[in-house]
Amino acid sequence: MEIKKYLYKVFIWGSLSAGFLGVVFFIFLMVSWADLDDLPKLQNGDIVLHTSDSSQSLAIGLATGSLYTHMGIVHVNGEKIDVIESASVVEPIPLKEWIERGRLGRLTILRLRDISPSQSDQIIKNALVYEGRPYDGFFTMLEDKMYCSELVWRAYKKSGLKIGTLEKTGDLSLNSAPVRKLIEQRWSRYPLCSSNKEKDFESCWVRILEEDIITPVSIATDPKLDVVYSNYF
Repeated sequence: MEIKKYLYKVFIWGSLSAGFLGVVFFIFLMVSWADLDDLPKLQNGDIVLHTSDSSQSLAIGLATGSLYTHMGIVHVNGEKIDVIESASVVEPIPLKEWIERGRLGRLTILRLRDISPSQSDQIIKNALVYEGRPYDGFFTMLEDKMYCSELVWRAYKKSGLKIGTLEKTGDLSLNSAPVRKLIEQRWSRYPLCSSNKEKDFESCWVRILEEDIITPVSIATDPKLDVVYSNYF
């Protein structure tokens, strides 16, 4: 099983692009692709996670030590099932489209244990308050922009529900080349540095390390959340 987990991580990041093993493994993954018809009955407030195909996904995965690099909130509106997410902006998109934007049809669905219908509905209302706000590529806790796990965390928090654990950015694994590259590309526009006049990368880096962050894996591993579906290993 540990070998399978290792191979899966290698493949999901696109490293096995050719060869017999890659072909066989890809066929296996296609067979287990998330299908809307096979999902359990969903409800408002369910949390969905996957491995994003975005350009920053690898850096997020390495920094957090998880395949979960993007997440959102399920909104059931009659026969229509959307995911409220923060990608380019905060907005609802069809669940089918959301799954297709992840890598290899992987999907995990979580549900807060003993959540009430009124709490579920309130989570949706709270999330939609942020609709239209731009994505926060600096991962700050400022509410003028929003990153994906922050949106989920805030929607629950404003409903009186605590999920996940705030960490300091400095607690993440930031020394890999993709992570450092992402930070070095963005630091000069980092709002908390520009507002405090940090003039160089090193002084801004110190500021970044001190900031709070909520990660997808922090929410995913919250023991209060039950897995209602997953086609990850």
